[in-house]
Parts: sequence; structure tokens; C-alpha cells
Amino acid sequence: MRPLCQFLLAVLLVGRVCADAVTVSTEAQPEGSQPVPEPVTKVLKGETPLMSPVANLFVHPLIAFPERAFVPGKDESRMDEWFITVGEFEKVLESLENKGYILVKPSEVFEITLTEVKFRPLDLPPGRKPLILSMDDLNYYPYMRANGTVSRLRVDDRGILWARTVMPGGVVRDDLDREVPQVLEQFLLAHPDFSYHGARGLIALTGYNGILGWPTQQAPGPALREAEQEAKRVLATLKALGWEFASHSYAHRSQRVQKFDAWSVSEDRWTAEVEPLVGATPFYVFPFGETWWKDEARWDAMKAAGFRVFFGVEPDSNLRWKDNLPILGRVPLDGRGLRHKFAKLNVFLDPRLVWDPSRPATMTYH
Repeated sequence: MRPLCQFLLAVLLVGRVCADAVTVSTEAQPEGSQPVPEPVTKVLKGETPLMSPVANLFVHPLIAFPERAFVPGKDESRMDEWFITVGEFEKVLESLENKGYILVKPSEVFEITLTEVKFRPLDLPPGRKPLILSMDDLNYYPYMRANGTVSRLRVDDRGILWARTVMPGGVVRDDLDREVPQVLEQFLLAHPDFSYHGARGLIALTGYNGILGWPTQQAPGPALREAEQEAKRVLATLKALGWEFASHSYAHRSQRVQKFDAWSVSEDRWTAEVEPLVGATPFYVFPFGETWWKDEARWDAMKAAGFRVFFGVEPDSNLRWKDNLPILGRVPLDGRGLRHKFAKLNVFLDPRLVWDPSRPATMTYH
């Protein structure tokens, strides 16, 4: 990062949030299953989804170190398929700005009551198109940490948001420009009109492996209290910047694998472990982009838990309604889309201009 940009970003973050001192000497690597990120949900025969008045685009944690991600082995195809690099994300932001998109807050897009949800009219600048940017799995599962993402987010005693990475050999490094919130802040320094009313995006969190790289899922004790306090500091910083939060389920398991009773028990853990940290939210992002709204038991349980706006994964920014509640399709921004040049991605960017040359020339997905 250029020194001037680093200084301006530090000043911005200090001005948004003040925090107490942080001391981190070791990096936990929680155990747990490692879900594969979301495939595109196909529109089934007979369905007629509408086009959402708000575009939806989502990413996963960024590949901060391509030299660790694009290494021949069992995880190379997974990292190539579901993730993009820091350089690619920077180019995506430029493209979105050039195409007239503007970030909007989900909380401002929707008028939410106990019984229904409506789209609010937005008085956007002329020529601007509303966009909800969302980010899934900002939890840093073990396979991510081992293959090129950062290890966790942390906030120092000046309120500055750092991306901490435990490198091979145990070397620890902190960076200001390796993850989505940091890269977006740098972009907004030069393009403040890209955000409407201070919007950033929607972060969807699971809980089974902690959140934001902090092991908040562990048994009660001093280590858990420390993890929760550190996670709260990061959450406070992100919220002050304009980020909002969603549930991505607790366990991130397919409904084919985790049946209703087991899912219901795990969702209680999201309520007990994650919600007290992020706060109550009306937003729910389906794992794997699955059509959970068709499962009446899950649908009723999610509504009973207070969720009112739902997000899936589709080739378009589609919109469905059920019980007066919206179900929005989100377009995945990942290596598969860039590599295969999905036509639907072209409304946001030209994959040829975004492509990171550090990616393998060819790739077979498993």
C-alpha cells in the first residue's frame, strides 16, 4: 500500500471507532468441518422469478496471497473456483463505479414489519443503480487460512482495522489492504460517491468455527471471553464503517446432510453464540444457495426466529416473494464466474479485464 493511502486509511478508521489495546501472540486454528462455498442455484422449471430492483453481488474472503492459493494440490481448484484475489476485487470496484452502481444499505432498502417487507424508494443520485454488496463466510475456516486468505481481523488500540495472517513457519504479519472492508475503504477515499448514506455491505456469518477468525465457538472460560471481546471490537469497527450483518446459518450444512431437527439445534447455537455479538438481524443468507424457502418447516422456523429478508445464489439478481417476504438472488463473484465468463456477470464487469494473471491458465473443478 502506498504510504499516503495507508495514512489516510488509518486516520479514517481512527476517526470512526475508538478501541482499547489489543494483544495477540498466538493464532488459534479451530477444528471443524469445512463447507464448500455456494454454487449457483438453478431456476427450476415452472418458476418465474422477478428481477430485483436492487442488484446483488457477493464475494467470499479475498485471496490475500495468491502464491499460497494457486499451488497444485487438493485445495487449488477450490480456491480458484470460489474466491477472487485482492487485485481482482480492486478492479471489480473500479468497474462497478464506472458502470454507475452505488452501494446501498439493506436496512435502508427494505421497510420491515412483523408481517411483511416492502422496498423503500431511494433518492439516489441521477444515473446511479443500487447495489447490495455482500460477503459470505468471513469466519476464516481452516482450509481458507491454509490456502491464501488472512487468518483473522483485529483492531488495535487506535481503532485501526488490521488483517492478521499467520504465515508458514509461524511468522505473523498485519496488513491494511488484504481484505474486502479494507480494500473498499481505500477505494472510497478516492470515490466517496460510490456509497449512498455511508453504505458498505452485508456480512453473512456462520458460527461453528467462530467469527472473523476468533474462536467464539469454544467452551466457556477465559479464552472464550477474550475471543468474544476481540470479535466485538472488530464488529464495532465494521458497523461504524457502515457494514451490516446476516446469519448464514450456524453450521453451514446442506439440508440434504443436516435434517431439520439437527439444524434447529445448531441454529439455537447461532442465537446463543453469534447473535449476542453481532446483534439481532432480519437478514438470512441460505448456505450453498439452497432453496430453503421450499422447506416449510425451516421456513416457518426462520420466520419465527425473526428473519424477514432472505438471500440465495443465482445467475441474476432475481426476486421472489413468499408470505410477503422477499427472497433475493445474488450473483456470485468468484473464480468460476471469471474463468467461464458468465454472461450474467457482464452487467458488473468484463472478466477479461478483472482476471488475475497469477491464476492457473486452466483448471478442472471437482
